[in-house]
Amino acid sequence: MTPPPESYSSLFESFDHARAAYLRLEARAHAMSDAELARDADYRTLFLAGRRIESIGGRAAIDGAIEAFFPEDSTRAERARRNLDHWWAGFGIWRTSPMTLN
Repeated sequence: MTPPPESYSSLFESFDHARAAYLRLEARAHAMSDAELARDADYRTLFLAGRRIESIGGRAAIDGAIEAFFPEDSTRAERARRNLDHWWAGFGIWRTSPMTLN
């Protein structure tokens, strides 16, 4: 199913917010605990933008966004992939992996 056209502008806006927040976090996040990170305004912006990206295009959109962060710098792109795989862990998984409660 193709998303409606207004979703594309929301997707691009969310990507811009995510990338800008990531750039602000990039140099300092490694020194932060997960609890400190969760309280950080830039992390919250990055997290919410990731959720919007996922809600519009699923896991493929998340993967595409991560790949598009630094297309010309493979070292920085790989670092972003590791960070975002951690920070955006679980996005899209609940839709494809049913949980069984016992």
